[in-house]
Amino acid sequence: MKRLFYIYCFFFTSIMYSQETNFYKIAFETQQTLTKLSELVYPMKHIPLINSYNELDKSSTRLFDLLTDLVDQDEYINTIYLNTLSDAQKALENCTKENKSTEELLTILSKVQKDYKVKLKSFSYGIKPGLDCKIKVVVKTVTSKGYHPYAQYSYDDDYVKRFTFNNPTNNSETYLAPGYYRIWIKKGNYKSELRDVEIFSSDENNIFYFEK
Repeated sequence: MKRLFYIYCFFFTSIMYSQETNFYKIAFETQQTLTKLSELVYPMKHIPLINSYNELDKSSTRLFDLLTDLVDQDEYINTIYLNTLSDAQKALENCTKENKSTEELLTILSKVQKDYKVKLKSFSYGIKPGLDCKIKVVVKTVTSKGYHPYAQYSYDDDYVKRFTFNNPTNNSETYLAPGYYRIWIKKGNYKSELRDVEIFSSDENNIFYFEK
């Protein structure tokens, strides 16, 4: 029994170390990417875009400072949560590599900033990025059933099946980290409009109805 306890401690410590290493890597890469973005955005002298970048930079600083404090206190950050941070960083990095229009840049920067703000908002609702950070999301259709729901990041291209739900409606649910998403449903040739949603607390606000 004692041997099993030591083995458990070893693996748990290894997981904690791996999570901590991954977090600092993502934090560093995000800061690097924001620096590159500033070098792209400011010379364009487009005021709305500059303002959007500044708001993104502020939200990023607040979020990562808060998360760093948690990690320094040996708080665990869930892999699902880390993945959302990593994916946001990659989306921003693509902005520095691809020849995007001003409007495309403005859209992506504002949506990643909104994702960071929702994550910050979740802390006031008692949702920490630890083992319990997964939030249950339910999708239902009003009049008929059998529609397949999907969720994606708000900054994804339209109709990306990034997150799938366990069943068709009306017995359909999944778990997401706090953030800003778009959800939609599909059945045969039909696709609903994309709906922007904020996921920040574990309550009835995470039940979404589609008029089908």
